[in-house]
Amino acid sequence: MSEMRKNFTRMLDTPENGETELKRLYTTVRHNIIPFLDPSKSGFIDFTGKLFNVLTSWISSLSSDKQNDAVLTPRYVTDAMAQMCNITKDDYIWDYALGTGGFLVSAMKLMLDDAEKISDLTKREEKKTLIRSEQLIGIEILPTMYIMAVLNMLLMGDGSANILHGNSMNWDGTYEQGTQKGKTFPATVFLLNPPYSAPGNGFNFVEKALSRMERGGRAAILIKENAGSGNGLPYTKRILENNTLKASIHMADIFSGKAGVQTAIYLFDAGVAHNSENEVIFIDMSEDGYTRQNRKKASAETNLRDTDHAHERYKEIVDIVLGRKKKTDFYHEGEQVFRDCISLEGNDWTVQQHKIYDTTPTEEDFRTTVSDYLAWKVGAILRGEMTVGETHIQGSEA
Repeated sequence: MSEMRKNFTRMLDTPENGETELKRLYTTVRHNIIPFLDPSKSGFIDFTGKLFNVLTSWISSLSSDKQNDAVLTPRYVTDAMAQMCNITKDDYIWDYALGTGGFLVSAMKLMLDDAEKISDLTKREEKKTLIRSEQLIGIEILPTMYIMAVLNMLLMGDGSANILHGNSMNWDGTYEQGTQKGKTFPATVFLLNPPYSAPGNGFNFVEKALSRMERGGRAAILIKENAGSGNGLPYTKRILENNTLKASIHMADIFSGKAGVQTAIYLFDAGVAHNSENEVIFIDMSEDGYTRQNRKKASAETNLRDTDHAHERYKEIVDIVLGRKKKTDFYHEGEQVFRDCISLEGNDWTVQQHKIYDTTPTEEDFRTTVSDYLAWKVGAILRGEMTVGETHIQGSEA
């Protein structure tokens, strides 16, 4: 990080008269911008999204800092993962490594959309208030990330009541304020992109959260893929003792230019021990429809472009995971989608460990082999190593 950026970071994080520059920024947006925005009007989401992208661009630039083990999950991924958990208005969502709150924003949007189906206006608004005030919890240890998460929730219509600043590994799983203070948060959905430098590549966070969820809960984890092939032990093995792995999705290079890691999404049903005879859905999503570049001075639109039905591809993956009828046909059984069993050792969760390779020769294989043979034979004749009609190279016999 350059000296200028370090000074800028200190300026934002260092309190002056008991208040940091980030806190003042938060207060300004809360009091001078939010009151003039109407979430129900068209353009609100576009405006708040662009505003938040400007604010978080500074955070993203710090992701290479050794003291900041944070890689922000793209919104299209947080949206898909929330949809894979089939979130409704009655769910209770938590995130043990909140970052800037992307997972909770995606979940809250699904919950509020579902609440719109309530016909009674009074009950509908009461439900929306309950969703924002009691049904979302996120914990973030980095102070800069924490305040950006609060700001993110405010920009999306609030939901920041239970955005907590602290170490989730020491958190007791209860509300820290409001009418539910001291009561256990009844989590039904767990969304997470953990710090990959943590024990088990971050699976220590997963184990802790899942252990506090009741039977029937769902979880979607974005993590280093090789954590599922042994690097996540002993956590991955212990997780299977009380939870069921439902799906493993090999992701495209979603962190291109930010982190050189191959990621996967692992989906779980909480509270039910994994049965080694249960089939797991394995999906190769190497091609997700996006074209990515790593041009530091380019806009986000240039670095990430939908060039092959990216939106439809992610929707199809959600349909496959939830067992719904597909509306498109980009991913096929036996080619990108496989179903197989895993052991209870916690070390065979990756797509590559279960991908089926068809070794049956095809007519095209035969043609290629014949073509290669004829090309070799003509070359041998031209070099004088054999004559027309011979089947072996001269001098090759013992």
